[in-house]
Amino acid sequence: MNPLWPENESYIEEYAQEIKQRKEGSTVKLYLSEAKHYLIWLQQKKKSFHEMTKEDLLECREDMLLKGRKITTVNKWISVMSSFLKWAKGRGYLTTNFAEHLRFLEEKKDKPKWLSMEQEMLLLKQAEQERSSLKKARNEALIYVLLYAGLRVEEVSDLLLDSIDQGELVVMEEDVEKRRIPIDLGLQVKLLDWLKYRSQSMKVFHQESSSLFVTERSGNMQPRSIQFVVEGYSDKLGFTVTCQILRHTFCRRLVEKGVPLQTIKQWAGHKSIQSTLRYVEE
Repeated sequence: MNPLWPENESYIEEYAQEIKQRKEGSTVKLYLSEAKHYLIWLQQKKKSFHEMTKEDLLECREDMLLKGRKITTVNKWISVMSSFLKWAKGRGYLTTNFAEHLRFLEEKKDKPKWLSMEQEMLLLKQAEQERSSLKKARNEALIYVLLYAGLRVEEVSDLLLDSIDQGELVVMEEDVEKRRIPIDLGLQVKLLDWLKYRSQSMKVFHQESSSLFVTERSGNMQPRSIQFVVEGYSDKLGFTVTCQILRHTFCRRLVEKGVPLQTIKQWAGHKSIQSTLRYVEE
């Protein structure tokens, strides 16, 4: 473990005096070790203790998960940090106990389901069989967005014509840009095909709509309509296909390709790296 900066060493010494009055030997050792670990982590970010933010605490927690620390271990760390930062706030070293409302992590027992490579190819082949040229272009674009951009069904419904920007799909939430996902070549081809057919529509509500995906009767394809299209392939293929399974498949494929977990987290819009780690098989 790297040496502490002098000011951080003094924090640990003061904190040690405090908890020795309330805790037993082994517990004291654990608390001091975790507090020291966090201060050294901050040092590596070139930040002093009083400059820390809640984002620093969350990032440190994610680093622990990425390094393989168990959920129970991380939850113990959260308890320690809550105690340590409460002490620091009481001494005036911090204005806020950023760990006070930090939730404990929960073990996620159910593994996400994704398609095998064979099932993925069968799905794409089945989507090509649609007789209507317009529906074929739209449905293939829907499947490719879910499968190769990993959007949630609500996010697909919210896509606009200008959500395609310089080779990226822009995901918005309440008019605020949340993330961007690179558009791979296959997805680009399907989106261009769909945009060509969509631009040829003579229906006024299509022409006036800014939504990327439309239906025969609406200028915006609602989430339930998207689910209906995607889930309709299940009976034809003999295995379950849902929007969520396609999103899971997107994440799993990125893991298989060796894409960094932090990048997958960003593209998928996961709030915690814990969600991303579910796609790494033990």
